[in-house]
Amino acid sequence: MSHPFSNDTLPIQPNRPATPGTYMQRYTQDQARIWNASGHRMHHTVPAPHQITRHSSLAPHIPRWEYLQLNSYGGGRGQGTGGVVEFVRGSRQLLLLTDALDETCPDLRDAERSAPLGDVSSKMSIRIPFPGAEPYTRQITARRSTVKGEPVFMKVLARKIAEEMVKYIVREQRAQTPLMYRNMPVRLDQLALCGVQNISDGSWVPIFMIYTLPDPRGPAAMVAM
Repeated sequence: MSHPFSNDTLPIQPNRPATPGTYMQRYTQDQARIWNASGHRMHHTVPAPHQITRHSSLAPHIPRWEYLQLNSYGGGRGQGTGGVVEFVRGSRQLLLLTDALDETCPDLRDAERSAPLGDVSSKMSIRIPFPGAEPYTRQITARRSTVKGEPVFMKVLARKIAEEMVKYIVREQRAQTPLMYRNMPVRLDQLALCGVQNISDGSWVPIFMIYTLPDPRGPAAMVAM
């Protein structure tokens, strides 16, 4: 699906109105840091992702973080605002879904502040149209049980999205149609949550980055991806 992030960019200012121009700088600036900090970093003789242009012949074969391009979503009531709620860590590292699931990111910005979800109702639909798979849709609680009914905290929203991704992965595994990316089954620890975007009235789509793993069939298998 189309969203304001591209595979060349990574937004830096959380919870601001999204425009294409705000997402054209940060990815390449942060690739070296992400590479060095990642638990997936490769042997030092392998070029880091920030050293390889997207048009390089090496690009498809090097494990790297990249934005997960979900399928377009064609349903929903009314037109969404397109607004994006971003999940940013103070360390500027990625928010891994495994960390979001356990709420183990003390440096998550605005972790214990209400998520800026606008006039969202008590429930919001999380839609994950993963490429090549049956789309996933579930409603999650969007507001707290308080007198004012404020939106859930940022860390809670991140956890709920991670929980839904776990359910999605398990559902497809049980159906013997596992989620696949570059010919490899998707694991939760490959995914990082960058944001969630309003695509229609009451419907939101997560924005993920995925750590691409080497294709077990070798580079030739990835050329056609």
